Amino acid sequence: ILELFSAPGRQAVTIRIGEGDSRRSFRAKISPIFGRKNRPIGRSLILHDTTDLVRMTEKLRILATIDDLTGAFNRRHFMELGGKEIARARRYGRSLSLVILDLDHFKRINDTWGHEAGDSVLKATGKAIRGVLRETDHFGRLGGEEFAIVVAEGETEEKIAAVNAVA
Repeated sequence: ILELFSAPGRQAVTIRIGEGDSRRSFRAKISPIFGRKNRPIGRSLILHDTTDLVRMTEKLRILATIDDLTGAFNRRHFMELGGKEIARARRYGRSLSLVILDLDHFKRINDTWGHEAGDSVLKATGKAIRGVLRETDHFGRLGGEEFAIVVAEGETEEKIAAVNAVA
């Protein structure tokens, strides 16, 4: 804030204070105050607490991109990320693999034990698959019991073996 006060003209920045759940966000606006003959005589600081807005925006981002049942990216977001990874692989001549997964006979689980059991299977599958992925891999739920993984610059055979072991 002190640096902003010494900068000429109007300034607007976001300030974050704290960590975790106690983290607060503020929008700071600093403007010059002019006196007679349009001479600067001071600066004003207005702090607007945007913590709730920032938290709500993050929740909306998660709802718009993550399948809440499996923790995988939803189809739309996965396709968007996959397209970017394909473009990056082409641009830099790097390897890229796409792993498609389908849970065989999943309908039988829902029909025999109900949708709650099916949801439990999907949750466990998502958790298990996320557990073997790198941070750079993209895991998406395409729909129903169909999943996909984009593996950029990785050992695909090892990744497929690890996914098969948990699925």
